[in-house]
Amino acid sequence: MSPHRSRYWLNAKITDREQFERDVEKVCQVYLSAAINATLGIRTASVDEKTGIQALERAAPTKPMEPGKVERIEYNYERHGTRNLFGNLDVATGKIIVPKLHATRTAEDFADNIDALVATAPEAQWVFVCDNLNTHFSVVLVMLVAILCDIPLDSLGKIGKRGVLKSQATRKAFLEDTSHRIRFVYTPKHCSWLNQIEIWFSGLSRRVLQRGDFKSLKKLEEKILAYIQFYNQTEKPMKWKCEKMPQKLKIYCPGIRIFPFFSLHGVFLHVVPYMSKKHESLSRQSAKRLLGGELILKEYDNDTIADIVGVTSRTVNNWRRTLSTHKDKLYALARKQGSGRIPRLNDEQKQQLKASILAGAVNAGYPSERWTSRIVADFIKKKFGVVLAPRSVRKLLPTLGLSPQKPVVKSHKYDEEAVKKWARYTWRRLKKIKRTRHHLDFLG
Repeated sequence: MSPHRSRYWLNAKITDREQFERDVEKVCQVYLSAAINATLGIRTASVDEKTGIQALERAAPTKPMEPGKVERIEYNYERHGTRNLFGNLDVATGKIIVPKLHATRTAEDFADNIDALVATAPEAQWVFVCDNLNTHFSVVLVMLVAILCDIPLDSLGKIGKRGVLKSQATRKAFLEDTSHRIRFVYTPKHCSWLNQIEIWFSGLSRRVLQRGDFKSLKKLEEKILAYIQFYNQTEKPMKWKCEKMPQKLKIYCPGIRIFPFFSLHGVFLHVVPYMSKKHESLSRQSAKRLLGGELILKEYDNDTIADIVGVTSRTVNNWRRTLSTHKDKLYALARKQGSGRIPRLNDEQKQQLKASILAGAVNAGYPSERWTSRIVADFIKKKFGVVLAPRSVRKLLPTLGLSPQKPVVKSHKYDEEAVKKWARYTWRRLKKIKRTRHHLDFLG
């Protein structure tokens, strides 16, 4: 508890929960499928702007930390201006591509940034992830995408009147169109945390800007570009673990099953024929096995598949073995890998088991009459073909009216009446004699 601390918090107002969950999942699946889409010529980039980066020159040098003292940064500074960084993160590789520093962040600046990105791979398909800032679905951007996708500009309509250019909603729908070579995927409102470039911006602030001392705007730009160059030499793609909202998603269609997990064709939906009622909806792991199976059939090597799917090479090798031994191929991988529910004895078998136990272990072919949980389990396996653990046997026996405990050892000539008579008369007399002796010892 730290009652002296506080921070700002934004409560997102979600009007349509189902639509919100779909939007979150759409973004997550774009990230999860980025690696395999890159092998198919589909580039995925997370884009955004970091605005208002100040070039602050401290009035005095920063004093480094000492034993018992933290680093001390001069409070007074001279401000030389600001810059806006247009960051573009390649999701598949983790590199920052074509970074741009501008004095402004207008719709034209964002469109120029997208144009420069597409120019790095002009023949590829592009998927851009960004937030809902109005410059991210501007008229200029729509016209740029139309030119790059060979769509006639006169088919876009008139600004504020009709067609694609009528409103922000129509422009956004145009940019999200999956049939275009260049398309955008927007994070839900107040969900910029879903944009991977925001994570990179956080690292830039902590490592470069917070303790920076910049004598000019040029020095600021040089420092940022030098950091990006260093980062790209040691980059790794982010390990994105968020898949969707914490809730199972099932989509039912007659005759087919749709799994919105990965994409081999940039659609982000995986469709397979209906198998059985048991497989109405596959788990996340089953979808991974399906994707791995398809990549195996396309003759990808184990290491590449392991990196794409997020498993070990040994797991991929096990999938190869399964595909080679089962005739139903991918369906064998889709099924849950496990022993399933433990088989149970039916009522008739239970009565036969009870009769065999009462008849004795020797009669069942064992060397002694003593039944143990392990012996009973072995007998059930031999006679009925059902495998039970000893502890399961101990739970089963009470349902048959038998006790799993060891029998009480008693004499063969045990006389209940003689025992009661001894306890009533003889034991009382012995206790009286014992008390009398103690009394005499005390008097003596």
